[in-house]
Amino acid sequence: MTANGPVTPPAVPPEESTANELGRPTHSRTTTSVLYVALSYLSVVFVIIQGLLLVPLYLKNIDENLYGAWLATGGVLAYLSLLDLGFTAVVRQQVAEAYGNRDRKRIGEVTGTGLVVTACLSLVVIAVGALLAQWLPGWIGMTGADADTLRTAILIASVANGLAVFAYSLSDVAVGLQRVTAINTLDLAAWSVGIVVTVLTLTNGWGLLAIPFGYLVRTSIYVTSLAVNLVLIWIKTRLDRPAFRRHQLHFLGGMVSYTFLGRVADTIVLRTDEIIVAKVMGTAIVPIFAFTSRAEDLVNTFPDRLSFALVPTMAHLYGEQGIEKTRQRSIQAISLIFSITVASAAAIIALNQSFVTLWVGPQYFGGVVLTLTICLQFVLITSRRLLSRLLFAIAIVDVPNRLLLLEAGLRIPLAIFLTMKLGLIGIPIAGIIALLLANGVFLTREFGRKMRVDLGDFRSRWPALLLYPLAAFAIGVAWMVLEVAQTWQQFVAQAIVVCLLLGGLMWLLNGDTRAMVRQLVTQLYRRLLRSRSTAE
Repeated sequence: MTANGPVTPPAVPPEESTANELGRPTHSRTTTSVLYVALSYLSVVFVIIQGLLLVPLYLKNIDENLYGAWLATGGVLAYLSLLDLGFTAVVRQQVAEAYGNRDRKRIGEVTGTGLVVTACLSLVVIAVGALLAQWLPGWIGMTGADADTLRTAILIASVANGLAVFAYSLSDVAVGLQRVTAINTLDLAAWSVGIVVTVLTLTNGWGLLAIPFGYLVRTSIYVTSLAVNLVLIWIKTRLDRPAFRRHQLHFLGGMVSYTFLGRVADTIVLRTDEIIVAKVMGTAIVPIFAFTSRAEDLVNTFPDRLSFALVPTMAHLYGEQGIEKTRQRSIQAISLIFSITVASAAAIIALNQSFVTLWVGPQYFGGVVLTLTICLQFVLITSRRLLSRLLFAIAIVDVPNRLLLLEAGLRIPLAIFLTMKLGLIGIPIAGIIALLLANGVFLTREFGRKMRVDLGDFRSRWPALLLYPLAAFAIGVAWMVLEVAQTWQQFVAQAIVVCLLLGGLMWLLNGDTRAMVRQLVTQLYRRLLRSRSTAE
């Protein structure tokens, strides 16, 4: 691993090399990305069901303090996923790059090594979770029967997290091979079963235990179906058999050493808020912060999944055509995803008070200022993630993750101090300050240097990058002063109008949006013509 440029995979002995006869993907990279994003967006439906529609059911069947404690400990449980050390993300990027090079042997070695390592790490996740289950309830002040219930819930969730780590390693291999349809279909199926199980157990007196048990059922189904799917992919493509190789472990470990730090930092940035609120202000305040932030948690999936889907596609492009083509696509991606992020934040600003009031009641709305600061933090975090992921696609992992670790180190003491002084708004304000200090300049400079980008590449895109954010936030703030919707019908009508305004403005000001839509329509038209010709 070097700090001066993309790493290269270790050389294999001449007698181990094989001819690269692996063909191109069935779909174009654009089609693959669109399929991946479109299908993954369907899972947002289940996020909405579990994160929104089921919450009133949770509050009805679970004591409020116990549910607040579960939300707080959820931030700690998120740290269990860090124990995969970032292997799944590295395997996805390396498989995609090897696929772009049509290197059968390297695909098999990276896959085999990654699966062996993540299988072992899954067991570690379960073991550490079992230890946390004994300690966490007392740490946040829970006692008696509630503490026992919370302890059992944490243990069940830990087993589910362990299975999820191995499941993600299986799915990331398939995504690296540009096979996305089956992966997302299996995820949707597993998620639907998990939600049904949660509802049935919750309404039959399981209380808090219904939530982690539904997650355990979901991950069990997902990991089993993914394993079968990966075997079928290998049989169909006739790739080299997955094999554990020490030289691949050494190479992947070099990348993982940085991605792990980045994962730790990202989890600190995103998953310590409820813990800090619980310790500083009490568990009863946690639902106020969580419910005020919930719209952002849901909406951020749209730009975040889009940037996440770019990694295997960009890695494949980089492996096949080099940095220049990757640079061009990266600039287009920044323009498009930034505008989507701004539109999402503006919609939250406009509608969040109505949403929280109708959903769980006005007593759980943390205020307009909290909403504004949460949305500004959301735009900054999504932008930072996009630049980091584009660099990761060309195997640049050191500087972005070091900067992210610095951001996390600044954020925790700032969040504690500002929460004590300012209340709930101290959390997002601390996040904004830490991100700007650590990543505001340095990450942008690193991206420009590694991708060979300068300001001239963005000069023609100033309406999308400057004018659109100003106009979109003006719409959001102006709408926010209107009367709060009194019914869900009014809310839906307001949401449609806001989305049309923001979407229409983005179409006018963002040429990359128009170009992407035209490209997709053209590809769809050509595909239909080919299908018609084949049928005739």
